[in-house]
Amino acid sequence: MVKVRPFLACVSVLSLSLVAACGNQTIENGQATSADYAAIEARADNIFTSIGGTALQREAAHYLAVNDMNAAFVNCMDEAGYRVASVFHPIYTGWEPNSTEGLWMGELNRPLSTHALAVAASSRSEFEGDRGDAYDKAARNCGEDEPAPVVTEPEGWLDLNTKYAIALNKVDEQLGPIDEYMDCMKRAGMDYQKLSGTSTGGYQGLFLALQGMMPAAPVAGETASAEWTAYLEFEAKAMEADASCRAKKYHEGLLLLASELDALESHSGDAIDEISRQWQDVLDEGRRAGVPL
Repeated sequence: MVKVRPFLACVSVLSLSLVAACGNQTIENGQATSADYAAIEARADNIFTSIGGTALQREAAHYLAVNDMNAAFVNCMDEAGYRVASVFHPIYTGWEPNSTEGLWMGELNRPLSTHALAVAASSRSEFEGDRGDAYDKAARNCGEDEPAPVVTEPEGWLDLNTKYAIALNKVDEQLGPIDEYMDCMKRAGMDYQKLSGTSTGGYQGLFLALQGMMPAAPVAGETASAEWTAYLEFEAKAMEADASCRAKKYHEGLLLLASELDALESHSGDAIDEISRQWQDVLDEGRRAGVPL
C-alpha cells in the first residue's frame, strides 16, 4: 500500500519556487515542466486514494457489500432447494483516480470510455440457460424483501473526502469564473450543455455530459454499435477541445493545489494514514472472502 507520509515534504508552493518532487528539482518563478505537473498529480492521487481507496480496495468493499446484501436471498434459495451463487459484477475494473476533478481542475485527456470498456471486458452473465418456472417462482419469493444497505468502507473516510474536496474547491475559486472555458468550448463546437441538457459547467459539466451521452460499451466478442463508434468520435473531439481550453488554467491550479495538499496533510495526516490502513484491511478481508480480483 502506498503511504501518504513520504510525500509530506516533496511538493509545496513557496513565494518564488516550488519543490516538485523529492530531490533537487525545483520550479523557479513559476516555470514548471510537464514532469512537475505530473508529480503534483501523483501526490494528489496518492492522498485521494489513501482517503477513498484504490480501485482494488473499492472493489473489495463492493464485493463484501454485495455478498452481505445477497446473503438472505442465497440462504432462502438454498432452503428452497436451489443452490445459487452471490453474483458479483465488478465496477472498478480499469478505474484510475482523477483526484484533481473540479471546474477548471481535472486531469487532461481522461476519456470515460477507457473505464467503460474495461468494465465491459470483465462483465459476465448472471445465469446461463433456462432456469425453469419453479426456480423463477422461488427467486420471486426469496427476493420479496429489499435488502438493507450495507456499509463496508472505513468509517470516517467521507469526512476526510469532504476536507479534500474543500481544498480542491479553494483552488477553483482562486482560478476565477469558468465563463472563459465555456466560451472556448463553444467556439470549438463543444456546447455540451446544449447537447446534453446539463446545467453544470467546467470540467465537471463535461464529465457529466459525456457520462449521460455514453451508450453501453461493447463486451468481449461483441461488435461495437454505431452509437458507440459515434460516441468515441465525439469524446475524442471533446478531449481535444477541453485540453486546448483548460490546460493553462489547470496547470496554474496544480501549483496552487500543492500548498492546499500541504495544509491538508498538516491538519489531517494522521487520520489519512489511519484510513489508508483501514482500506488495506478491507482489501485483505475481501481477498479472504474470495473477491475475484
